[in-house]
Amino acid sequence: MIIDISDSGFKRIFNEKQFELPIRWCGGDYAQFLKNLYNQYIMHLCKNSQDYGCRLLACCDDEMRYLKDFNCRMTEDCNIPHIKYICDKIVETVKKYNNGLPASAYKAFDNVMKKLIKKPIKIYPKSGWTEAFQFCDPLSLFRVVNVNEDTVFPRSRVFHTPYNLRSKVSTSRYSIAGYPSLYLGTHVELCLNELRNNSQTQLRLCSRFQLDRNIHHNDYEINVIELAIKPQDFFKNSGENNVNSDNRYIRGSLLQDNEVRESYLMWYPLIAACSFIRACKSDPFAPEYVIPQLLMQWLRNWNENNHKLFGLRYFSCASERASDEGFNYVFPTSGEEHRDIKNYCAVLVDSFKTSLPTFIHEYNSAAECEDYLNRLSDEDMDYIYK
Repeated sequence: MIIDISDSGFKRIFNEKQFELPIRWCGGDYAQFLKNLYNQYIMHLCKNSQDYGCRLLACCDDEMRYLKDFNCRMTEDCNIPHIKYICDKIVETVKKYNNGLPASAYKAFDNVMKKLIKKPIKIYPKSGWTEAFQFCDPLSLFRVVNVNEDTVFPRSRVFHTPYNLRSKVSTSRYSIAGYPSLYLGTHVELCLNELRNNSQTQLRLCSRFQLDRNIHHNDYEINVIELAIKPQDFFKNSGENNVNSDNRYIRGSLLQDNEVRESYLMWYPLIAACSFIRACKSDPFAPEYVIPQLLMQWLRNWNENNHKLFGLRYFSCASERASDEGFNYVFPTSGEEHRDIKNYCAVLVDSFKTSLPTFIHEYNSAAECEDYLNRLSDEDMDYIYK
């Protein structure tokens, strides 16, 4: 290995609070903030590189450049130039977007993803099993939506926004304006934290979602790309089973995997760019959302070209506390309409069973509501068109 990816090596690279995620900042020039963060990151990588031919020079224009030592040639498998390229392209993406060139911004971002997708941190297959998966699926996911009436709602009310109501889909961190996606969380409280406050809405509806992993009704497979690991997670590893907080569980074996660590060094610039706590929530434009929204556009394009449906697993950036409450999942819709229920995604409808929606205010707490939903039997879970 060129960069030291041992426990001690990772600690030397990520030993400063500036690299912890999510990032709380004061707003301002997002591109310049990223550039400064990446400069520090590259310097830390070089200080912990085993390739002594890798050197940095701070030029007068404040750009970081590599020098080859006169007596030592930089090896071709050194990852640092690739990471530097990713950093530069992300900054270029933001600058082009700020200059009103969204097409050029996407082109620059596409160059980032072409490199990263070749070496993902982890991709989890979530469906397509032909054999029995497990009698007990440990993955419980939830969705909470605002409603105005205290009445009976069908399962579809807590599914993704229907295609014919795409005008209701606003811009948010991992959201393409006008394009429906399915957003789920591993805890009801986390879903509540992600929900936008609406003073005119007093009621909140919740359902539990269960992946139908064994039955494959279409030609698509559902996979999830891992973006939910924070740098500090690697230092909380205490064995094969690693619990980083009360609600975030990451296998210790995953964090100890050298390939995962190597990939994480490549992906960190992108994860960091997607993990800013929004500074000015009342502003109509959020610079913190530029990169995650472009990532969703890239993911939608990737799904279209590969005839698969890839989603993302990520941690919340609503606050530092929320980032430790569990995991969020986002699944872009396929664009295809289901045969049995109009205006809903053909792939997602056949891939998830849900519980009948329940009102959270009928319970003493979000935890009590979650406990009730988790105790429902398999017979209580069904497709939204049933």
